[in-house]
Amino acid sequence: MNALKDGLRRAGKEPFAIGVLLVFHFAWSVPLYRYIEGHVIEVMSRYPPPELGRERANLFVYDFLLMMQDKSFALPIAGMLLVYALIRLVMVPALDAGVFNSLSDERTPRGTAFIRGIRRLSVSFVWLYMLRLALLAVPLYWAIPAMVRGWFAAGDPRQLAAGVAPWLFLLLVWSAALKLLFTYVLFALTEDDRLLAALSFFFRRIVPVAGIALAVFTVSFIIGSALFSASLYWAGFPSVVLYLLYPLIRIWLRVWGIAAQHRYWRAHRA
Repeated sequence: MNALKDGLRRAGKEPFAIGVLLVFHFAWSVPLYRYIEGHVIEVMSRYPPPELGRERANLFVYDFLLMMQDKSFALPIAGMLLVYALIRLVMVPALDAGVFNSLSDERTPRGTAFIRGIRRLSVSFVWLYMLRLALLAVPLYWAIPAMVRGWFAAGDPRQLAAGVAPWLFLLLVWSAALKLLFTYVLFALTEDDRLLAALSFFFRRIVPVAGIALAVFTVSFIIGSALFSASLYWAGFPSVVLYLLYPLIRIWLRVWGIAAQHRYWRAHRA
């Protein structure tokens, strides 16, 4: 509980980091959304109305598949999506380096600590981020074939859910565990501590560490659900305002989660 309170206060002292993350969110997501929207509207404008029958709809699907085989149409789209993915692959861990260093260095001005963290740690953070993604994909070797078999063997939606849901839950748990594990590795890297000591700390105190993460997730889920419900109730301009505020709240909650784990690690690592 103390870690959550201290992390909450620490997150309130990181307006520079939160602001930079918010700017990156809009700078990355808005152009991507507009790019996808433009191509989706271009394709869907050709979709036949329902009164023309199912044959015309099947013809639309067949025409779309032929378009995707045309390299002059498919390659620019695939290339642009790849560029966006690579930008995110590099920028997310680089900005995380700034956040972690800013949380660690409390004496330096916030902007200076953030930028210093990017300069000093971004390369290591990118490599560790790629390693986490690779480890995240390991269970897919067993999960995807099992889910495909469950998909084809299911006779009704209940059987489909029973066959697929356990694998999805295991993938979710694996992803959360990896994220927490690498969070403590990044703490050690930021403060020039021993990585093995950080790993040992994580496994020895995995229950309270998971409890902190679960508490932050619960608060995030409640706030997200409340904002979503409010946006449905207050349609129009209030809904737009809530939609624009949600990324800021989500980023602040993310920084709070990191700060709470960092406070717990500093209080108990000795």
